[in-house]
Amino acid sequence: MLMNNTNEYGVYGGDGIEIVATPDFHYELFSNDEAIGVRLFYLGKPFAFCEHRRVERRTIYAFRTSTDGGNAAGNDDEAVRILENGLSPAPLTGLQLVEPINTAKSGTELPFADTTNVKQCLQAWRRAADITCGDDGMQFTLMTDRLEYVCSIQHYGDSVYCGASANFATDKGLVGGGQYFRLRHLGDDSMPYCGFFAQLNAGFREMCLNAVIDESNFAAEYCAVNGLNYWSVKSITPTEIILNGCDGDEYHYDRNQRAAERY
Repeated sequence: MLMNNTNEYGVYGGDGIEIVATPDFHYELFSNDEAIGVRLFYLGKPFAFCEHRRVERRTIYAFRTSTDGGNAAGNDDEAVRILENGLSPAPLTGLQLVEPINTAKSGTELPFADTTNVKQCLQAWRRAADITCGDDGMQFTLMTDRLEYVCSIQHYGDSVYCGASANFATDKGLVGGGQYFRLRHLGDDSMPYCGFFAQLNAGFREMCLNAVIDESNFAAEYCAVNGLNYWSVKSITPTEIILNGCDGDEYHYDRNQRAAERY
């Protein structure tokens, strides 16, 4: 049943489609027999389009070169034409509300971190969306308390990464509950991390969003346990939390990170 959401902002899902709707952004993930792809609208205007065509094994994309609209650029003339003339937001009608989104009130102050409020800070600092773009490409990120979306197009490197995953903050760190959408293109797609998959259905969403978290699994020496990633706290200052990533990586979260919208 479609949940009540008076402002209609939130994450919505159906079979083969997921939509994130906020005051400034409308982001669509889609998958069907012909293609897997994304569409991004910013301030009501088509802003980025990418799809991997399964039969042709070809990835095409186009994007705007500035946040005020700018010109359209891309790796394919058809993709540029689609972005400029052939895109309109898909309706939310008939989709299930997966997670509501409420915009933060103007002037809301973010908390400063200490050892007692790691979960609160990881949620509040990350709960935002941002977009950057230029002639060489664009990047869009949006995070809620449970979901994380990234779409990056590096035009001159012919590199695309668009992903969606479930993530959960705790006072011991962050838990990655599983990536359920991945469009990763680079050149001829021969690299092992390239791939195209989507689990855009109610059953898989429920499994990701209801992952059983065991906080005893947080440790600096490893991160993957029973299909989940546990990124433990490495250090804390009032304005930065650093987590132990996988294979010696570090993940930095900054209280002062810029954002186009906060939730």
